[in-house]
Amino acid sequence: MPYIRTKTFKNKDGSIREYLVLVEGTRVDGKVRQKVLATIGRIDELKKGGGLERLKASLDRFMGLEMNAETEQKSLDLVSAKKFGAVYFLEQIWEKLGYKKILNLKLGQKQQEALFCIVANRLLEPCSKLGIESWKKQIFKSSWDKLEVQHFYRAMDSLMAHGSEISEAIGKASLALSKAKTTLVMFDTTSIMHWGEGEYSDILDYGYSKEKRGDLRQIMVGILMTADGIPFGYKVWRGNQSDVKSFSIVLQELQLKYGIDEVIWVADRGMLSKKNIELLEELKVKYILGVRMRKLDQETRQKLLGEPEGFVPINNKLRVKNVWIEDKRYIVCENLAEATKAKQQREFFKEILAKKVELDTAKSFLIKNGYKKYLNLDGELKIDWDRFEAEAVYDGKWVLATNTHLTDKTIGQAYKDLWKIERAFRTLKSPLAVDPMFHWTDKRIEAHVFLCFMALQIYLFIKNGLNTPELCAVYQANLPNEVKHKSNKKKRTPSVDFALNELDTIHAVTQQTGYRKMITHLTRISPIADLIFKTFTIKKPKYIHDLPSDDQVV
Repeated sequence: MPYIRTKTFKNKDGSIREYLVLVEGTRVDGKVRQKVLATIGRIDELKKGGGLERLKASLDRFMGLEMNAETEQKSLDLVSAKKFGAVYFLEQIWEKLGYKKILNLKLGQKQQEALFCIVANRLLEPCSKLGIESWKKQIFKSSWDKLEVQHFYRAMDSLMAHGSEISEAIGKASLALSKAKTTLVMFDTTSIMHWGEGEYSDILDYGYSKEKRGDLRQIMVGILMTADGIPFGYKVWRGNQSDVKSFSIVLQELQLKYGIDEVIWVADRGMLSKKNIELLEELKVKYILGVRMRKLDQETRQKLLGEPEGFVPINNKLRVKNVWIEDKRYIVCENLAEATKAKQQREFFKEILAKKVELDTAKSFLIKNGYKKYLNLDGELKIDWDRFEAEAVYDGKWVLATNTHLTDKTIGQAYKDLWKIERAFRTLKSPLAVDPMFHWTDKRIEAHVFLCFMALQIYLFIKNGLNTPELCAVYQANLPNEVKHKSNKKKRTPSVDFALNELDTIHAVTQQTGYRKMITHLTRISPIADLIFKTFTIKKPKYIHDLPSDDQVV
């Protein structure tokens, strides 16, 4: 049978020329030899002059596959165009964080795909589990095609059947990613609202709502985070549990569960109590805790806040000083810019209150709207100007209690880093939409929080990774002109949403050819998306294959 092959020749100058030839296999002395029947022409010249297309069309006529209007239309039929890039990227991050390896030990492949689908949805377009079944139809990922709502719920149940082991393994893997030299463990809590009855849940309860929704039942969620902003653990409690009680529970589990030998515990003012301090001392744990300044007795307050001497400047805004009271060490921090701002606000408030007292004789209105502490309500309504002056002592200051030997600057910075947890909670409640919840049982509620926590880890991992000079420069260059003008002196880091939206421009397009084949290929990868892949050392996808088959990314 004749067939076509190439024949290569080397020129005198070392260059190569290739010819397309028609050959036939013949047997000579028992061996197969190729006999050249015809030389069709040089390949480069055939390509340039359209000879290859004419040759193909000629062969098609003999095969009965003439390119008429109908077959030409079929060859251009686009069957679908689905999103691909962002989910592909998230799947690579999923593996980088060790989730695939950890879940492989306990869960089946379909359960893992269902969990990844839920987490990816949290990061891209949060919706209910029922909504995910519809959302995933927009995504090109064949392993999701047969997933239904029941598979999401079953996967959540399987996750919680091994929840303690999996969360511990994920926590240890996260700690291994931390670059912080000192083991500063930050901790804070927030409330998560629940909408609906939740009649089968024991952990839903009414309590102090940080969203000011005391009419809704809630759960309490605590997050553990390293100094460089990597969340590695979480805890769920009944909705009426106080921060002080939750603090002691987490503290006792920390060393046992995560194997951290040396801990410096950093927590906000809500965690400071005599009982918690005693617990920390008993466990020999180092700590940096915020102090509720207004709860201090008058003598201690005077020593800490009333004496302006002893401050050491850290930078042009912040200054600190060490104060020892008996055997306890305190660090008094003062932000000079915040102090000036607080003074200005207080002067403005004085004017507002004076006008209200002059024009409004309704005491109940003034009391209900937070003015009571500045008013003398005995007889004639008068403003307590001395109380205003006493407030000046708190301007721009915060006080820390510690038993560490760290420098003043390190301690002050460690406490300020608690904003990373506050940012994490804002992320949980806004981009990842952890609430409101509608699950009815404890198991499903806890699984929902677990998956949102995994999404949070991925989100912050991406956010930290985007902070490179190359990406920041590209992001700055693509900002609208009015934004550039406002932030020309400020470095702007690309947001996670910006990166995922850019990656989501990569679509998988499925096309039906005139030969009854389905071919899928990717749209062009933008320069920004290409840079994102390089930044996270993720192999850029190249995707072309015949359908039906499983995903083949090379």
